[in-house]
Amino acid sequence: MDGLPLFSSSSQAFWPILAKCSNVNQLSNLSFSPLEFILVWANPPVVPNFDMFVKEATHLFHNGIVLNGIKVKIVIEGFICDAPANAFIMGVKSHTGYSSCTKCTASGTWYHNRVTFHDLNAEDRFHVGEKSLD
Repeated sequence: MDGLPLFSSSSQAFWPILAKCSNVNQLSNLSFSPLEFILVWANPPVVPNFDMFVKEATHLFHNGIVLNGIKVKIVIEGFICDAPANAFIMGVKSHTGYSSCTKCTASGTWYHNRVTFHDLNAEDRFHVGEKSLD
């Protein structure tokens, strides 16, 4: 997941979210092979559209989907993102920010042209239950 500019001088971009069906055995009775799907939106604004994606993905995770009379369970295994996209979906500062650690709330310091984190006992950023869709 990452933004892709439409034109070199445009402020609009597509943000594709790619997903792969890993339960292909469960889908073998279907007349088509759903290997990938893509959701695309234009930028700006990204946040309301991403919130809509999260709501739809959570609904599919809890309820599954019925295809040709077969109920298919949806399992979200993870997202593959570069550093800026990962910071966006986790709701933290960009990867070069002082509060950009995705695991804890430590504030970094500038050291040798990069942000480093020295507080090994900082509070966890997310509670485990908050990250789970269960």
